[in-house]
Amino acid sequence: MVAGIQALAQQLTGKPLGFANPLIYQKYRSRLFHDPNGNPLGTNRNPAVVRVDFANSFDASQGLVTTLRTANLDTSLTTIPGYDTTTGVGTPTAAYLASFARR
Repeated sequence: MVAGIQALAQQLTGKPLGFANPLIYQKYRSRLFHDPNGNPLGTNRNPAVVRVDFANSFDASQGLVTTLRTANLDTSLTTIPGYDTTTGVGTPTAAYLASFARR
């Protein structure tokens, strides 16, 4: 998703953005990003993802494995206000893309 948004930003400016990380972190903690913090859906409503993966991590020859991973209930998927390893800096808002039109 972010790659697609960056491609749109490049189209708006008419020039390549290059390595995007410095630009993303420069705009971090602004209205240009939505921070899905600790309880983005409200109290006792945690975001989750259902994954279907190859059992052998390569192809479907040994079957599939379906798992449910729930943020803040699984220690590998914790979210906190600000930067976290699950959601990074957050998700870009429409204002993020609009900020490139003003460049």
